[in-house]
Amino acid sequence: MKRYSRAELIAFLRHIDSLLTERAVLDVIGGAAAVLKYGARAPMKDIDTWNRVPKAVRAAAAAVAAIGHGVPLAPVSPPGWVGSR
Repeated sequence: MKRYSRAELIAFLRHIDSLLTERAVLDVIGGAAAVLKYGARAPMKDIDTWNRVPKAVRAAAAAVAAIGHGVPLAPVSPPGWVGSR
């Protein structure tokens, strides 16, 4: 399984941002948040999010993945939570 460095995560998120035509919120949690915010060094296999990934973000992520620079987005929520998958 591919692991992504801090630089790859940042490049992926910036590329998504450049493709968005509307405002979108992506709450990053877990290891990816530690890597992005605090400089943790462990490479990540995905980006955990605390919300459903907005349609516009999913579309932009798919476009980035299509050119070989994608990072999986993984929505996470507590079992039974109203917003859970």
